[in-house]
Amino acid sequence: VGLYFADKSNRFNANGLEKRLGGRMILLSRIDLGDSKPVVVGSTHKLNGYRSEIKDFIQSSPAIIAGDQGSSFCGDVGLAVVRSDTNHFTWPASCKSLGKIRGDNICSNMMALKEEYATNPCVTHNGIDVGL
Repeated sequence: VGLYFADKSNRFNANGLEKRLGGRMILLSRIDLGDSKPVVVGSTHKLNGYRSEIKDFIQSSPAIIAGDQGSSFCGDVGLAVVRSDTNHFTWPASCKSLGKIRGDNICSNMMALKEEYATNPCVTHNGIDVGL
């Protein structure tokens, strides 16, 4: 089926930590907030193509799409990359580190009210770090 779906650890499935249940995709929705213009919200994962269809879906709506997608995706669909710090990395994250590269991006045409940030994917329970 492909290296993203492999049972064995490899560089495509984050050394076995991210075995895929699905493929390269995007989920888009239009949320009606009542009096204001509907907002397009989306989640994406390494989608190939479909840039013009996504841009057509967004049109002039306020939009925010986030996920594991290269930052060029944002401009391709008419949105801007939301990044408060160019050294803000997200992959491969652990309880001790946020990683060495930027793996996830937020794209939007709306004004950010706060700076974006990442947290380590773990919880501390009884003094023990547990990875999520």
